[in-house]
Amino acid sequence: MTTLLVCMFSFTATAQTTITIDGDLSEWTDDMRLDVPPNRPIITWDDGADGRDNSPADPEDLDYLIDLNFAGLYATDDEDWLYLRIDMNERADVRRILTDTVPDGMYDGGAISIRISTDPNPMEDFQDTTGMTWGWYENGYDFVTTIWPFDEDYQDSTGFQAPISEHSQEGNGYAFSIYERNPELGIKVAWNEDYNKAEIAIPKSVILQPQHLAEEFHNSPFVAFMLASSAFNHRTGDQWWSQDIANNDGQKGYTYTYEADWSGEDPSGGEPTSTFNDGITEVPVSLTLYQNYPNPFNPSTQIRFAVPEAQNVVVDVYDMLGRKVETLLNQQVSAGAHSVTFDAAGFSSGMYLYTVTAGSQVATGKMMLIK
Repeated sequence: MTTLLVCMFSFTATAQTTITIDGDLSEWTDDMRLDVPPNRPIITWDDGADGRDNSPADPEDLDYLIDLNFAGLYATDDEDWLYLRIDMNERADVRRILTDTVPDGMYDGGAISIRISTDPNPMEDFQDTTGMTWGWYENGYDFVTTIWPFDEDYQDSTGFQAPISEHSQEGNGYAFSIYERNPELGIKVAWNEDYNKAEIAIPKSVILQPQHLAEEFHNSPFVAFMLASSAFNHRTGDQWWSQDIANNDGQKGYTYTYEADWSGEDPSGGEPTSTFNDGITEVPVSLTLYQNYPNPFNPSTQIRFAVPEAQNVVVDVYDMLGRKVETLLNQQVSAGAHSVTFDAAGFSSGMYLYTVTAGSQVATGKMMLIK
């Protein structure tokens, strides 16, 4: 069972300060929140549909699927990116969806996803203009992407945490495939240190260029979001559960009005999220530099590193003559794993060096560009 939502609430947006996708939520403000009060209370599933309130955690009294409960939705944008912040229940820790540490083996195949419509009709209560059934499972929206768990293979090859899939518009039913115009252009995601809030960056160049909708929807100034989570409940044995955001009564989702003009270019894997916590690597005891991936590469590659504490980090690229060709990063980062993208579209084939400087520690690696 999947429940979705579309809200009649919207506001006109102006370009905001770029959100760094690093799990630090300090850049978000209250006026970016879409699920404005009064909201329904957050529902948990220990007692089934009746639920309970968002009370402090009790290790002897665990709720069903607490880690999949939504509690808040924020949105903003800049020239090239649409940003979302999704808050889960304050007791959630989405890592448990993968590690299944809760007694009795609660989860199987759990996932958290964003469903996006670029053509909701504001004159018809935001029903889909193509006539697909709005609110049914996998219907009535144009794009879908998963924010947890990450697609590790896709992340390793592209630098984005998950691909974006588009609906074929061939009637109701599941008809999604990875975005055809640029399959390597996905979303950036970072979870906070408690793993119950996420920051997401979605390229406008995807949302504003749907491949299966008429030209009139390619520059739509508003978009509708539906959030969904699901996992097999082992305690009942045969029930798929899902939950939508703590939404306003009588409303099924949220729309955001934003600036539909953009630079006209696809963003690279490293912009605007020059650093992100991938949620996998433990905090190291010293600076750790990993081999870039892919290697050899053409034209871009990910340079990954981890630091033991918050500090300023500089990532530089040099040619084999020792000449600096680009500085990829020079900023404060949080403790843990991070990644930057080196886009070598304008560089010649050959061997390059990359150095990561964190305080007094320096690490160097080699990478090969083949065109």
